[in-house]
Amino acid sequence: MPGRTACMAPQFSPPQLLSSTLSSESSNLSINQYTYFQDELAAADVPTITQSPQRVITRGFTYQDRFNILGCNLPDSDIKDLLIVGLDVENPHVAQIAKNGQFQVGLSILDTRHLQSSMRKRTGSQGLLQTHQFCIGSPKYFKNASRTFCFGQSKHIKLEDLNTTIQNLISNRDFILVVHGGLGDAVFLEAAKVELNPLYILDTQKAAQHPLDLDHRCTIEEMLNLLECSFGHRVLHVAGNDANFTLRALLLIAAVDTAAANHLDPAHKCLVSAFEEIARESVPLNDRQIEREARTKIVEDKARRRREKRERREACRLEENTNTERGKTTDSEAPTLESS
Repeated sequence: MPGRTACMAPQFSPPQLLSSTLSSESSNLSINQYTYFQDELAAADVPTITQSPQRVITRGFTYQDRFNILGCNLPDSDIKDLLIVGLDVENPHVAQIAKNGQFQVGLSILDTRHLQSSMRKRTGSQGLLQTHQFCIGSPKYFKNASRTFCFGQSKHIKLEDLNTTIQNLISNRDFILVVHGGLGDAVFLEAAKVELNPLYILDTQKAAQHPLDLDHRCTIEEMLNLLECSFGHRVLHVAGNDANFTLRALLLIAAVDTAAANHLDPAHKCLVSAFEEIARESVPLNDRQIEREARTKIVEDKARRRREKRERREACRLEENTNTERGKTTDSEAPTLESS
């Protein structure tokens, strides 16, 4: 991607990524020692901030924006004026571009202006994630890809219109880009001449490792399950859906890390509560998906009942075997008692 790419993006932990949009009152919060971005990130590209002796998240909501990398605050607020943008590309094979290939590009956007408004008015955080899916390819491909998109109507566009379409959504705003294992996505967007210039980029596949105590890079399914973020049957690996769930995961990663904080003021607690409310909002399924979910539940319930029945039989068999062994032991001891 032109401009500030993944390799040039400042290296922040997930809680810092979100909490950096807040107060600039406190200091002594650091860059985490864990690597959350592309592996080729050079240390020289990362600003130096003093390492806190406490857990990074403990002061994560009072990060001092010394380098002014997060733009301006909203009026009368400590919250930064920016977008947090989840992105996913399905079938991101660069070689397919020259062959008029078929692709899906998903964007899910959280606008801090709307977040602040909902928190002040206490209207709830429903609907704050604005999710879009763009399909490039044949009408048949567009139709099939659209069936499983949960958050509105997909749009059928041409590859040459992709950059303009995305730029119109970002609207010259400062933004943070959030991906899950998104190196291939970045390569594809650069090849497709999509000009993104985020403040920095966060890969949740890497970001989840420390807060969730993982020793591997997890799939999006595993990450959502660990975060207890429900998702429908067969709704993943659809670009718009994945962009939405990647952004939800980021909010929950921050909430998990925040749980270890000893002291959070009411404003910060309110923000974390808003993060969780946004992330756990129900997924709007269409009629086809609702029917599929119902069928899946029936199948899963049958499988569960069969499993429970099998476990009960095994328990009964084990108890019978135990009683039989006890009976044999009693019979073998009886002659000894009589002879004595």
